[in-house]
Amino acid sequence: TGLIVPIGQSVIEDACREVAALRERKPTGSAMTLSANFSRQGFFREETYDFIRHLLDAYDLAPADFTMEITERLLEDERADHATKADKLKSLGISAEIDDFGTGYSSLHALLQFPTDGLKLDKELTSEVATSEDVRVGTRSVVEMAESLNLQVTAEGIETTAQLEVLQELGCALGQGFLFSRPVPTEDLSSLIDSPPWADLWENRSAPSE
Repeated sequence: TGLIVPIGQSVIEDACREVAALRERKPTGSAMTLSANFSRQGFFREETYDFIRHLLDAYDLAPADFTMEITERLLEDERADHATKADKLKSLGISAEIDDFGTGYSSLHALLQFPTDGLKLDKELTSEVATSEDVRVGTRSVVEMAESLNLQVTAEGIETTAQLEVLQELGCALGQGFLFSRPVPTEDLSSLIDSPPWADLWENRSAPSE
C-alpha cells in the first residue's frame, strides 16, 4: 500500500526525538548512536535525503551517530541509479549498513558496488554458530571478508553466552540481542545506560550495537 514509508519515517523521527531528550538528561553520559531501519522503497526515494538532513538538524545529531540499515534484498537489483542515490545519502556523513546479511541472494559484485560501512549477520547464522562447524566456518569467512573491505560486522540475535564466545573468537567486534537486553520502554533507557547489563558479558572488548 506504500504506507511503510510514512510509518517508517514517523517511527524514526520519534526515535531521534528520544535520543535528543536522553542527551539533554545525560549530557556527560556515554555516546549514543541511532541505527534506523529503512525499507527498500524508503531508502531510494528522492525525498529521503531531505528527511535525513531534517533529522540531523532538528535533533542536533552528528552524522557519524546516525546509521541507515537496509536489508540485503536491496542489493539484488543492481540499478545504476541506486549507487548514485546511496552516494548522495552518504554525502551527509551518515553510515549505511546491510541488515540481515548472509541469508539473501546478493552478489559479491553488488556488495562491492554499494557504498556500505558495515554488515549485520542475520540471527539465523548467530543461532547456529555455537553448534554448527559449517556455520562457524562461513561466519569466519564473512568476518574476514568484511575486515579486508574495512566493513564493520555486527552479530544480530545473540541469546546465549556460548554464541557470544564463539563470535568473539571469530573476530566479530559488535553484537546485539536478548543476551544483552530485551527491548525496554523509553522511561527505562536512562537506567539501562547507567547500569548496562552487557558490561560483564562483553568484558570491555567492545560494546553492543544500539
